[in-house]
Amino acid sequence: MLAVTTTGAQSLTAFRWEVFQREASLRATQEQLRTALARAESAVALRSRLVTNVSHELRTPVNVIIGYADMLLDPTLAPPEVADLAGRVRGYGVTLESLVSGLLDLSRLSCGKVEIALADRALSSRPTPSASARSSTTSPPTRPSSPTRGRSRSAHGRATTG
Repeated sequence: MLAVTTTGAQSLTAFRWEVFQREASLRATQEQLRTALARAESAVALRSRLVTNVSHELRTPVNVIIGYADMLLDPTLAPPEVADLAGRVRGYGVTLESLVSGLLDLSRLSCGKVEIALADRALSSRPTPSASARSSTTSPPTRPSSPTRGRSRSAHGRATTG
């Protein structure tokens, strides 16, 4: 028969307690890893959506600018039409520059390269933009029904003569 001594029983109990603690520690670590993996997967999905949205938002004004630039090359356009098209090209260029600046600011913020300083300011000390300034900064340029006017779009979205 196997005789268990008091010292042996205490050693076995201590060993089992140590195993229990290690298993609990491993379970906690495993849960932390699962949480970190879920957060990383969420961040990757969010970044993918951001890239998709930014790509679309950048591509739209670029295609419009290219279409208007193609129209500006038409030698039969009268000066008022040229001025109108040039104004639209400029408007879309400003929109595009704003999108790119916002994206770069977001990138700097996510990398920690920008410090945000909060300052107390009275609301009455801020200048209020006029109605015309507000409307010109908040609304994007109007999109024409057909920016290529008689031209078809190639596979890459650029206007081609047909």
